[in-house]
Amino acid sequence: MDARLIRSWKVEQEEEQEEQEVEQEEEQEEQEVEQEEQEVEQEEQEVEQEEQVLVKAVNVILRSGTRRRSCMLPAEFGIEREDASAQPHSCKQTRRSCSCFMNIYITALLLVLCHSNHQCEGNNIRMNTASRSDTQVVSSPSDTTQSVRFSPVPYSDTTMLLLAGSWDCSARVWEIDRSSATSKPISTQQMDAPVLDLDFRHDGTASFLACADNIAKIWDFSSNSTTIVGKHDAPIKSCNWIPHLSVLMTGSWDGTVRFWDLRSPSPAKVLKLSERVYSADVYENFACIATADRQVHSINLTNEPTIFETHETTLKMQTRCVRCFPAKDGFAAGTIEGRCAIVYTSQERKSQTFSFKCHRSNGNKTIYSVNSISFHPIFKTFLTAGSDGIIQFWDKESKQRITSISCPSKGTAIINTDFSHDGSLLAYSAGNDWSHGQKKSTSTNAIFIHSVNMKDVKLSQH
Repeated sequence: MDARLIRSWKVEQEEEQEEQEVEQEEEQEEQEVEQEEQEVEQEEQEVEQEEQVLVKAVNVILRSGTRRRSCMLPAEFGIEREDASAQPHSCKQTRRSCSCFMNIYITALLLVLCHSNHQCEGNNIRMNTASRSDTQVVSSPSDTTQSVRFSPVPYSDTTMLLLAGSWDCSARVWEIDRSSATSKPISTQQMDAPVLDLDFRHDGTASFLACADNIAKIWDFSSNSTTIVGKHDAPIKSCNWIPHLSVLMTGSWDGTVRFWDLRSPSPAKVLKLSERVYSADVYENFACIATADRQVHSINLTNEPTIFETHETTLKMQTRCVRCFPAKDGFAAGTIEGRCAIVYTSQERKSQTFSFKCHRSNGNKTIYSVNSISFHPIFKTFLTAGSDGIIQFWDKESKQRITSISCPSKGTAIINTDFSHDGSLLAYSAGNDWSHGQKKSTSTNAIFIHSVNMKDVKLSQH
């Protein structure tokens, strides 16, 4: 009896100790979060103080610049004034003084502009443009939206369709006004599993849905009904409609890409790949498929689909997204390590392949996943969207960053993006990508519409 009591007492002690350890861990996590918030606030205060000092300096210089005297700053900036009893300057001294004034003025002005409108990062400049004016789509899914697509043709003279597939097992379509970016729900289809990808038919009358239950479906808008197109042996991660072949291309975690003629239940073509399909894209007669082994397979779609080249990117971590170049001479791939690879497949430009860091903070110590890449249909520049809630716009030809915008829901990862067919609007979904675990998850699930400005997608010197 005593032995049983002792064992019971020991069990209670162990349980109490475990509870205390859990409480201590929670308290430690709370303290770390508070410390991070305090550091962020302190950094913001320091930046504001620097801006005020610099603006004040420029104003003082501007006021003093009209007077013919030395360009020394007043004592309020910790620099002694020029002695009033000093002898007048010679012509050389005056010219030197004026030159000094211009140098100080230009330097200070550039610093003010840099601190107030830009955040320098390496050799690039990132615009701190928070997209507070972006419009949220009404009746968004209740869980993370995995894929968003604009219709390839207008819906009316003033509107276009937006399609979205979500982890809440739904596919939804809205009518989006071009000028106001406002949305109106049209229809919703409930699936039996999460919708991992989707695409429009070229005429905009139907869409294709890739689902986690291994099934691909077509959703006909006129009848508001769905029909099974094809099946895989594992969840389908990608689907792309190929208009000139009139077939649907699906990529799956079963390691195959299958091509479906809508008139037949059997695939017209099956390509066995090296690993699971993580992302895929089609641009006219060119396709690229990213697999789990960090390889990207280039496919010629001119006639019968054939793999003409396989690339192992220089990126060391898992590939999250891939997009074809509009020139059909390569692809861009983004990974979970906060890097993007620009890979050329044409012989003329293979030597120009490169990769670069993006979606990082704290001096590259905090790394975010690159979740989506989209090319602008007019200017052919592109964007990367990350789990940091930032969309960055790039020009691969000049290897420069153009600008960036922030998700209105601060700290929420951006999952997927798509430009409208005319490039005037950008749709992006925000939610959980779980790249930083349960601790930093968010309850925000939303789709936003950003009205694209020329400065977003085109360098000023173009």
